[in-house]
Order: sequence, then structure tokens, then C-alpha cells
Amino acid sequence: MTKVLVLEVWQKVTEVLVLELRQLLVKVLVLELFPQTKAGFGFLGISQGRVWRPKVYVRNPNYPRVTAVGCYFVEHSGGYQLIHTNTNKYLGHYTMAAISELEKKYAKKKRSSRNRKRK
Repeated sequence: MTKVLVLEVWQKVTEVLVLELRQLLVKVLVLELFPQTKAGFGFLGISQGRVWRPKVYVRNPNYPRVTAVGCYFVEHSGGYQLIHTNTNKYLGHYTMAAISELEKKYAKKKRSSRNRKRK
């Protein structure tokens, strides 16, 4: 009777171990196929390899005040698409939140009025 109980317990333990090993193997494979960068997720992944600079002049106040070298933005579906100037190749979509992060990091600060206020 005890041998039967020991065998049943052994089978259940091995089943649990096999399931845990499968789950661990899946996690390892996912991390190898899709490695995480230091930048994390979201817009930083596609903006990281670019050299960003402030715009010299912006007519439209809603237009981004930064641009990548050799690229321009096109307004599209709640954000802006980044397009390469020479090849017209699509380089990614940036939401307004992503653009505001880029502006905080790279854009020139807005100038205050030069006119003195007289008393």
C-alpha cells in the first residue's frame, strides 16, 4: 500500500516539475527572440537611434518643435509620422505624448517676449 502511494506522489511531483520546466523554457525562448533594450518599450525604441535637433522655426504651434536629422514629420491619426527626406521611407509613428517627451529632452525652450513691460 505504501509503495502505491509513493508512486502516485512521485508521478504528481514529476508532472508539476515538467510543467514548470516547460513554462521556464517558454520564458527563455521569448527573451531570446525578443530581447529587451535598456530604453524599454514604446517610442524610445524607434527614437533611440536618431539624432534629434530643435526646429529653427515652426509656423504651426501644434507641430513638433524637434526633428530628426534628414527627416520630417507628417500629421497622421492622432500623432505624426516620421518620414526620411531623401527616400520618403516611413520611419515610425509618434504620438503626441511621445513628441512631448522628445520636446522636453531636445527642443529649445520657448522664448519670452522681448518687449519690456512698462509701468
